[in-house]
Amino acid sequence: MIKFDWVRVWPSYPLKYTVQWDVIGAGVPGTYNFDVYRSCAGGDWEKLGSSTTYTYEDYDSPTMSRSIQIYYKVVGLSPIGETFTSDKVILFEKPEKRIFLMAQEMVRREALQYEKYNGVRVAVLKRRETGEVCTTTTHSVLGESVCENPTGDGIGGYCDPVYTWARLHPHPRTRKQSIDMATNDITETQVTLSNYPLIKHKDVIVELHNNNRWNVKGVPQVTEMKRYPVQQTAILGLLERSSKIYDIEVDKDA
Repeated sequence: MIKFDWVRVWPSYPLKYTVQWDVIGAGVPGTYNFDVYRSCAGGDWEKLGSSTTYTYEDYDSPTMSRSIQIYYKVVGLSPIGETFTSDKVILFEKPEKRIFLMAQEMVRREALQYEKYNGVRVAVLKRRETGEVCTTTTHSVLGESVCENPTGDGIGGYCDPVYTWARLHPHPRTRKQSIDMATNDITETQVTLSNYPLIKHKDVIVELHNNNRWNVKGVPQVTEMKRYPVQQTAILGLLERSSKIYDIEVDKDA
C-alpha cells in the first residue's frame, strides 16, 4: 500500500519554509502529484500548490506567533487515481519563535560560509521514489545498481538537480574492496551541506567544477536544533566514469 513514510517542515535559507516528504509502496509507474496544504490555529486547510517531486517551498507562511500553530499536510495522487494523505505536521511542536529564528540564522550562516570560504558548488540528484519504470541497468565496482534504476521495485531515475553549496573533505581516501574475486580501488570522502534538500542513501552529489559524481552511502547524519534540521553530513563513494549517472545533464554554471 502506498503511503507517506515521513513529512517534515523546517526553515530554509533564504526566508522560506521547506516541506519535504518521502513515499513508500509506490509500485505503480507514472507521474504522482502532491498537493500541499496549510492550516493556521486549526482552521480551514488552504491549498498552497502542487508538486510532482518530493518537496515544496512556502514563501508566504503567516507571521510566527506564540498564539498560532501552523500545520501542514500533503495529499498524494497516484497515476491510477489512488489518493493518500499524510498526517498533519506542526511547524512548531512548541511555538518557540526564538528557537525557530535561531535555527534559521544558523542555516543562513552555514550557507554563506560554504559560498564565501570553504564550499564548492554542487548539484544534488534526489533518487526518485515514484515515476516511470527504468529499463536500463548498470553495475559499478561498488557492487550495487547505480544506474537510472537504483530502486528495487523498478521505479527509477532522478529528480531535477537542486543546486547548492557543500563542503567536501579535501583529502578523499582510497581503499581496496574485493568483489567477485576482483580487487578494486574505492574512493570515499565526507560531505557537509545545509538542510535542503534532505539527502538519503543512493542520492547523488555532483561537483560542478570537475563533474565528479558521488553516491551517498548509508544514512546521513543530521544535526538538529530543537528538531529543526540545520546541517547534514554523509559519506560519499565516487562513481566510475562509466556509470550511467554521468549521462544525466547538469548545469555546470548554475
